[in-house]
Parts: sequence; C-alpha cells; structure tokens
Amino acid sequence: MNLPAKVFVVLNLLLAVVFAVVSMSLFAKRADWYQRAHEFKRDRDKLQASLDAEKQQRREEVSKWRNEATTLTEKVSLLEPAIARLEAENESLKANNEKHADNIANLEKRMQEANTTLRKILTEKKSLEDQLETVREQNEVLKDDRNFAQKSVLELSAELQDERARRTELQKRNSSLMEQNLAYQSAIARVRAAGQGRLISDAKPAPEVRGRVLRVVEDQDLVVVSLGKNDNLEPGMELVISRGSEYIGKVRVGTSIEENMAATYVIRPLTQQKIQKGDIAETLSL
Repeated sequence: MNLPAKVFVVLNLLLAVVFAVVSMSLFAKRADWYQRAHEFKRDRDKLQASLDAEKQQRREEVSKWRNEATTLTEKVSLLEPAIARLEAENESLKANNEKHADNIANLEKRMQEANTTLRKILTEKKSLEDQLETVREQNEVLKDDRNFAQKSVLELSAELQDERARRTELQKRNSSLMEQNLAYQSAIARVRAAGQGRLISDAKPAPEVRGRVLRVVEDQDLVVVSLGKNDNLEPGMELVISRGSEYIGKVRVGTSIEENMAATYVIRPLTQQKIQKGDIAETLSL
C-alpha cells in the first residue's frame, strides 16, 4: 500500500473518530435537553396547578367577601333605624346638656355662696376657738380655786376630827351632867313662860342672840346656824336649840365662823327629838 493510501486511511480513521465523538456529544446534549424539557414541563405543570389552586382560593375569598359585604349591607340596613334613634337621642342629650349647663351655672353660684358661708363659719370658728381658750384659762383658774377649796375642806376635816374628839370627851362629861341639863330644861321652860330669866350654863358668857338652824348634817353631828361674827359669836360658845317651847338640845360653836353663819356641833345627849332645819338657836346667860 502506497503512502497516499495510508494517509487516506488514517484520515478516514481520524474523521470516523471525530464523527463518533461529535455524534456522541450531540446525543449527550440531546438527552440533556430532553431531560431539561421534561423537568421544565413538570415544573410548569406544578406552577399551573399552584396557580389554579391560588385562583380557586382567591375565588372562594372573593365569594366570602361578597357574602360578608352582603351581610354587612343587611346589617347596615338593620342598623339604620338604630342610627336614626341614636341621632334622635343625641339631639335629646344635647338639649339635656344645655339644661345641665344651666344647672351647673346655678350650682357654681350656690357653691360660691357656700364658700362665702364657709369663710364666715371659719371666722366664727376662730372666734369660738379664742373663746374656748379663754374658757380654758378660766378653767385653770377654777382648778386653782378648786384645789384651794379642797385644801380648805381638808383643813375643815381636820378641825372636824378635832371637834369629834372634843365631842367624845364632852359626851363623857355630859353623862355626869344629865341631871343638870334636865334642870336647865325646866328653867328654860319657866323662863319662856314668864318672859324673863336667863340660862345657867358652863359655856362662855355671851350676849343673848337668836337665830335659826340653816342646815343639819346628821352623820357628822354638824349644825349650821344663822348666827356669826356679826352676832359676836366665838368658838366654844354653846347655843340652845328649841322648837317652839320644846327644848331639843345644845350645840357648841366650832372654828368655822362667817359673818352671818357658823358651824356648830351637837352636844350629846339630845332629847328624843332631832334637830331640824328652822329650829331656833339662841344664847342665854343668867
């Protein structure tokens, strides 16, 4: 085989190889395009199905919205009378508001008057507080007076205790003088019957004066008489107590002597009669 023939064979072989390679490349590309076309068709079908589902959903939503719009329209139709009624009520409320505005103005006026009255009351309260303070000061003075009176009462109580001690001693003495007292009773009765005479007594001598019993405190044997310093009454003097022509008993003048009254203490024993308010109290001397 000559050289040209060999070259031609080699060229044919090369061309065949190139043709085979190109054919295989084209077949591979054609298979890839087919697959891509199949995938594209599949994606398109999926997209179409999705679009159809979306359209169906939108149609359902639109239908639902239309139904809701119809329902709302019906509700609005039903609410129109209520709206009209509310408008009428609104007009009525406006009228009432105007009336209330007048009432508020009247209330404000009355409030101003009340504030004026309140200021007057506060002024009066201040005045009353000042008066109360004055009363408190007077109360303090009265407390001082009460304390002084209590102190005086204590002093008088001490004097009363002394007088009671003296009364006890005198009661013992009077037991021995019962007969003499009975004689005094007879003498007083005779003197009063005759309109003259004097009482014999171991008390201090004193001018003849006569008064009345003002008060009797039986549990303390205390007798207050309407005789005092103006009648020259002195502590220790004895007074005869009688009722009409009846002799009741005797009392002794204590230390508490005022101008027109004095405290005396009963000298035991008495007659069966008790000393009473209004009885005669007198001093008699022979």
